[in-house]
Amino acid sequence: NVEMLLAARLIEAAGAAGCLVAARAMVSDLSAREDTPANLAALASAMLLSPTIAPTIGGALVSLAGWRSVFAVLALSGLVMGAIAAWLVPRRAPPGKPPHLLRSYARLARNPRFRGYVAGNSLATSALFLFLSGSPFLLIGQYHLSPAQAGLCYVFIAGLAIVGTFLVRHLRGWDAFRVGLMLVASGGVTMLGVALLGGAGPVALIAPMLLVGLGCGIASPTGAAGAMHAEEGIAGTATSLAGAIQMIASAGVTAAMSAIGSASLAPLAAAIFAAGLAAVFLAPRERSMR
Repeated sequence: NVEMLLAARLIEAAGAAGCLVAARAMVSDLSAREDTPANLAALASAMLLSPTIAPTIGGALVSLAGWRSVFAVLALSGLVMGAIAAWLVPRRAPPGKPPHLLRSYARLARNPRFRGYVAGNSLATSALFLFLSGSPFLLIGQYHLSPAQAGLCYVFIAGLAIVGTFLVRHLRGWDAFRVGLMLVASGGVTMLGVALLGGAGPVALIAPMLLVGLGCGIASPTGAAGAMHAEEGIAGTATSLAGAIQMIASAGVTAAMSAIGSASLAPLAAAIFAAGLAAVFLAPRERSMR
């Protein structure tokens, strides 16, 4: 039943979140400070592959072996990855007493750099989630695309996000975080301008979102690196808190957009533009990579 499914998915999500936090913290520990954004970008590019290929794999499994096969493959892959991690990842805690969690949260909350990176990253991610929540109705209901055609649109946007992660390494010496956020805002203002001029259709929605996807691919790893290094010695705590805030913000805007509804392009475009513009203004006024 759906209750059992949701309970199992919550457990799965907790494990996935723990793996993400641990992976980012290990990247920080194993990287020189100036290399952290590029290494996190490589991690992000691998993560972005999953929403691109997962629907195809899931659809093939359902067609060939039924819907229960998806859960069997997930369980098997989890066991295999757990065994690989137990074999390859060293089991050692850092020397010294671990920092007190609540005191670490308080330190981060008082740090303006941490707040700026988290706010910018959360708003950029929210712009992407606004699109994901509002676009199915427009693409399929208003523009009469098939589910397969709509899925291809999402693949293009995810592909540009992956391109953005690869660009991070080549933006060293630039304020890459703000570059990414400005691309998100540019995509939003382009979409809003087209909507206000009466434009409609898949191109009016997807073309500006390519800029948003590219910007998120640049901003996400550089913002994560900035938040992680805002306070020394608590990289894991900073990563977990930043990720939690990011997901809460994205869930909040998704729920709000679903409640308001989006019968046309203009409201969605205005919300994406507002999120991108706020992200640019709230981002730290400094270089994110040195």
